[in-house]
Amino acid sequence: MSTNLPIPAEFAEIAAICVASEGMIGNHSALTVNARDLHVGLGVGRVFGAWIEGRIAKYGFQEGVDYQILLSGSGKQTGSGGHNAKEYDVTLDMAKELSMVENNEKGRLARRYFIWREQQALVGSEHLTAQQTGGIVKAGLGKLKRELLSELKPIETQLAELSSRMDQAMSSYDPSATFTTDYLPALEVLKDHHVLPKGRRALSASCSRMLKRYLIATDRGWMVRISRETERFIFHVDGIRDWLKVEGAAVIKDHKDAVMGQHQLALKDSLVRRAKKATQPPFAKTPAKTA
Repeated sequence: MSTNLPIPAEFAEIAAICVASEGMIGNHSALTVNARDLHVGLGVGRVFGAWIEGRIAKYGFQEGVDYQILLSGSGKQTGSGGHNAKEYDVTLDMAKELSMVENNEKGRLARRYFIWREQQALVGSEHLTAQQTGGIVKAGLGKLKRELLSELKPIETQLAELSSRMDQAMSSYDPSATFTTDYLPALEVLKDHHVLPKGRRALSASCSRMLKRYLIATDRGWMVRISRETERFIFHVDGIRDWLKVEGAAVIKDHKDAVMGQHQLALKDSLVRRAKKATQPPFAKTPAKTA
């Protein structure tokens, strides 16, 4: 690979700071950049140590794959970090990503420079031996494989979770589900709260709909079943307890207050009618006829 390639004028400044050179990452050779030099070239405001460690943690860069930590006394310490300062050599791929996430003009310029540097390296690769070429191809395919697997892993996790939820939903809505004391119909809930028979059936149907909607919306569809005996919805007692805290208790109280108000009004009307009847004068007797 040629080391005397003409550098375009637009890259002259960044190329003087961030020198791309042959290095070792893990057990394979690669073009690398000193991370501290890159930190200077990008004009990052944060302290170098905090910046590089934060970027590694946030974007999941791997030691021996994307970067290599240089030991003290390696002869490659630079900058003002002192003799025991940590140094990092990073691959051009990692350098490009670090440049891009800075989201500023210096970062965009550095990224274009690293892309140009890679292209120049490919031009010089025609002089590599078959073993060297094979190593480059192997490293590139290995990196691609790791990236694909990292993208597929979240998908596999989501599919497993979706499958589990579907199994729960199918078992929850199975009409042949066996009876268990952990599940109650809405009507039993109303009876436990001493709701009077008047209007209780209609309220039970309304509460049943609200319970089902609440449990499904909170990802607890498995708490909804259909009773084999009555073919009506029944609900897990834990779900019922939570629903009562959220809205159920208020709904039941409003109904009881309304029914009690109607009862009191009817009683008042009855008392008024009785009072009126008591104050009416008795019917006058028919006077006896005289001979």
